[in-house]
Order: sequence, then C-alpha cells, then structure tokens
Amino acid sequence: MKKLKKILAFVMAMAMVLGMSVTTFAEPLVGTKPTDGDKAEVVVKNVEAGATITAYRIVKADYDTAGFKGYIKAADALEIVEPTAPTSEEIIKIAKMENLSMLGLESVTNNNAQASEEPNGFVASAAHESTDPKVKGKVDYTASLKAGYWLVLVTGTTADVYNPMLLGVYYQNADGTGNTIEGGDLDSNTKWTLNGTEVYAKSTKPTIDKKIVNSDGKMEDGKITDAGNDVAVGSSVSFQIDTVIPSYSSEYESAIVKITDELSEGLELDKTSIVVNVNNVPVAPTSDAKKTYTVNTETTGKIEIVFDSEYVLDKDTRDDIKNVTVTYTAKLTNKAGVNFVPNTNKATLVYSNNPSNSASTNKVDDKTYTYTFAIGAWTNGVQVEGDNRVTEETSEIVKVDENGNLIVLESNTVTTEVPGTKVTVVAEGAEFALKDSNGTTVAEGKTDKNGRLQFTGLDAGSYKLVETKAPTGFQLDKTEHDVEISAVYNDNGTLASYTIKIDGKATNTYQATYKAADDGREDEIEEINKTVERTEIKNTNLSSLPSTGGIGTTIFTIGGCAIMILAAGLFFASRRKSAK
Repeated sequence: MKKLKKILAFVMAMAMVLGMSVTTFAEPLVGTKPTDGDKAEVVVKNVEAGATITAYRIVKADYDTAGFKGYIKAADALEIVEPTAPTSEEIIKIAKMENLSMLGLESVTNNNAQASEEPNGFVASAAHESTDPKVKGKVDYTASLKAGYWLVLVTGTTADVYNPMLLGVYYQNADGTGNTIEGGDLDSNTKWTLNGTEVYAKSTKPTIDKKIVNSDGKMEDGKITDAGNDVAVGSSVSFQIDTVIPSYSSEYESAIVKITDELSEGLELDKTSIVVNVNNVPVAPTSDAKKTYTVNTETTGKIEIVFDSEYVLDKDTRDDIKNVTVTYTAKLTNKAGVNFVPNTNKATLVYSNNPSNSASTNKVDDKTYTYTFAIGAWTNGVQVEGDNRVTEETSEIVKVDENGNLIVLESNTVTTEVPGTKVTVVAEGAEFALKDSNGTTVAEGKTDKNGRLQFTGLDAGSYKLVETKAPTGFQLDKTEHDVEISAVYNDNGTLASYTIKIDGKATNTYQATYKAADDGREDEIEEINKTVERTEIKNTNLSSLPSTGGIGTTIFTIGGCAIMILAAGLFFASRRKSAK
C-alpha cells in the first residue's frame, strides 16, 4: 500500500507539471553493471525556436560497488521527502528557486551557459512544418541525460509562456521486473534498460489583435480589411482589441499583464467609451469588492489597462484562458494627417513569462490605420516649413479664366504651380461648397495663391462641387461638378492607393510602394507613383460682358426715344385734327 501511495503521488506530480508521454528510448543490456555514466535520450517537444532549455537533475541515481541501489535527492537544500515520488508542491517550490545553479546540481542546456557535464547540451531539431499553428515553426530539443529526475525550464522566449517540466530517466529490467522507479536493486545478470522520456512543452502564446469595428476599407480583391479605413474629420471610429490573459501555472507567485493603446495626434479618445470584457462578460475595474484591473488615461492619446496579479492568478480560474476584449471610440480631429499619412493606433500586450523572475516579460503588438483624404493638399506629409516630411503638393482642381490663365491672388503674382504660366491676378479667390448625396455641405474651401482649390478631412465617397462665390471681378460659375474619392487598402490596413475623379474622369491616382520598417511591418512608404490630369474650372471676367452704357444699350435707348417721340407726335396731330 505504501508503495502504491508513492506511485500515485508521483503520477499526480507528473500530471500537474508535465503531461509526460510513455514513449521511451532504451537499449537492452546484459551482464553490464549500471554506473553513473549511463545515459538515455530524452526529448522536449514543440518549443519556441531560439528558446533556452535548461534541465537540472534534482533526483539522481545512487550507486555502490555492486551497481545501482536507488534514487536520492541531488542536493541537501532541495526539499524532497521521497526522491522516488516528489510531490507537485515540492517540484513547484524548486522551480521557483533562483539559485538552482548554485546548489551544485548537474545541469544541461542548449547554450552551454550552465552546462557542467554535457558539453553539447540540448540539440534543436529543424523547425516543424505543419498546418497546425501550435506546432508550425516549433522545434524539438534532444539530449542524453543520466538516471534520475530532471527539472526542465524554458526561458529566453519572445512569445510563449512555458510551465516547468519533469523528465525521468530510469532503470528497468527487460522483462518488466525490477522497475526501480520506486527504488530497489537492479539485477545486472539479466537484460535491463535505461529509459528516457519524451515530454510535450505546455505553453501559452498570447497574441493581440487590434481592429476597426465595421471598417469599410476595401482591398483590391474587394474584401474588407479591419486594420484600415477612412473617415471624415469630426467622425468617430470604433476600435476593438482582442487578446488573452495567459494560463499561468501555480509556480507563478505574481504576474504582469498589461494592455496599452497609443493613439496618434489626429485621434481624440472618448474616455467614457472604454469597455473591458473577459470571456464575453463585462468586467468592472478594481473596486473594494474585487480586484480586477485599473484603467489609466491621464496621458493624452494613451490607454493603459493593468490587470491585478491576484485576478490573473486566481486559483479558481488559474487554468482557464481568459479571453479579453477591449472596445472604445475616438474622434478624428483637424490634427489628422491626410492622404497617405495614417492616423495610427498601436495596441501592445505585455505579460510575464518567467516564474522565477517577476520582472521578465514579453510583448506583442498590433496596429490599425485610419485615413482621411484631401483635395489640393499633399500626397504624404504636412506642410511645415523646414519639415522634411513635406512632399509634393497636389492640384486636382484649379481656377482659370476664359483664356486658360490661372486665377491667382495678388500676394502671388508669380505662380509656383507651373513656372512661367500666365496668370490673372485677383484680390480674393473663388469659394466652393462640397455637398454629399443629401445636399448637405460637408466641407467648404477656397482657391489659394496658386489658384488651387483645397478641401481636407474628407471621407471616401461621392460629392457635388458647387461654386458659392466667384473670384474678384469674375462671374459665378453655376455648374455642379461630380467629385468621387475612392481608396484601395493593403491587407495589413495601410493605404495602397487612392483616386480622385472629377465629372467622371480620373483626375489623379496615387499609388504607394512600401518597405519594411524597423519593427518588420511594411508600413513605411518608399515611393509614390501618380497619374495626373488636372481639372480646370473656368470663370468669365465681368469685363468681357457687354457693359452698362455700351453701344448695345445706346441703340436700344435711341430707338426707344424715337418711338416715344413718334407716338407723341401722332397723339398731338390726332388732337388737332379732332379740334377742327
């Protein structure tokens, strides 16, 4: 019964920290005395590539002149009552110790940093090719280890959070007798094996997904990307963050889980709109009744949500994956960048990844891109003197007179639009209204010093352009012009191209080529290609019309007077005749 209890205790410990399979690697031997040099192959499967694997022998085999006797703990400082059946609590406590390498324990690693007797340490396999995202890209680590129990820790990861593992290397007679996992002698006169085990690394790989709710950003194939869209200045945009609180094992005494979201200057956060859901249930911030999370929005353009360690490591839900959804809205302001300048959001998840080092964290992030368009502005950048972000000005619509000369302001007698172009100088430029399909004015603009018409902060869509005030000395143009702005997005949400049509004609099309940025994302513009066909809206100079007092008016005046004189003469002649 005592032996059975030991076996059950060991099984429970293994189930909690290991999930170990029964696969063994053995070579039958006979007539050979077991020694401290005996080794068997072990495998730690499905580990993030580039991780550091370190195994500490916490229970070792005990030998005498006759051979193997049983198992003993590898160091006096290790609190293990029964070396052949360590409890889960004992294993967890050992995993938390920060000075394992200082206890004189034999260790094997894959970077030789702590290797004592295994110069080669763990060797990684080639990365797995699989359709399963949990396996794809992972590697298996193999090593030959001596008899005993090895505590395996995975550190140095960039994404996954790993639980400690326990590897067993043990003696067994070939006929199944003399299994010394519970201790006892091994008969070297019969066939026996040294068995190594295979374990599957248990990990959680948190991700974060930032998206625009109800995005209308279409890609070239017509599909919608929820990472990019366009809106008019003054409009609100709804955002959503999807991530997880990792499933931390009980060796973690504290854990950091923090979500931050940074908004660019052109997006104004609605602080009252922030909602946090965990497993589809709204969760309120920390209160006197329950610790959950805190929200900090004191820094302009930044949300910081920090989950309480007690909530993260709640023993009742410790093994559950907590799916977290954060939603909020932000308004696009007149500080927004236009055309190829995105108004970005960057959401970041920071989380603990090492139970023995509370300050050790990993992070993952994701971005969204919100755009707004302009007519007669800049393809990419802002117009700030001395700012190297300034790029070429666009001239989709310009004002000209009946002779095709640009109508410019007095302050700019020499146009910079096209050097040498003939101009007509006016005191004030033309004013226009841009109306939506309901006839509502959504934007107003006027021609600048170079005769360009400018509107900023526009959503993609169809509009009517109407002149509301003519330039000084010109007649109002009452023609309504159709304006259409359309956009195509890349699958990562960045703007691939946009087109502005006037009266059904493709006036300007701009297409961006991106290069990889420092963080690996292809969201840095390398080049903008364009096709340009400027629209000229004509105004007729009032001086070109027949003026008051001109020859045409004089003829009508003289004719009218002659008729009146003739009528008067006939009237008086008729009266004289009647008098006689």
